[in-house]
Amino acid sequence: MLNVPLPPTEKELEERITARMDRQRLLTCKPLIAFSFIIEEYVLLRHTGGDDVTRELLDHLIDCAELWNVEVQVMSLRQPHPAGTDSSMRLLEAPDDEWLGYS
Repeated sequence: MLNVPLPPTEKELEERITARMDRQRLLTCKPLIAFSFIIEEYVLLRHTGGDDVTRELLDHLIDCAELWNVEVQVMSLRQPHPAGTDSSMRLLEAPDDEWLGYS
């Protein structure tokens, strides 16, 4: 038996879009917040939605990465067992505002 979720209602779609736009505004709101994102290379190669959608996605990522408070890293497909993906990750903030992650 398959468990297929129902498509979202109009209200749910509106809520999701609003939440997404609110999250995107965080990238440029004052005071600026430092963000760091790691994206798996396969996500960028998948071409979900076709070439035009993928091109828009890549352009958006480049625009975000050009912000001084945003860091975007790509996790290579050639990395067989990337660090931190086999267990939970803990983040520590050092006294000098440096963030450290360990698992």
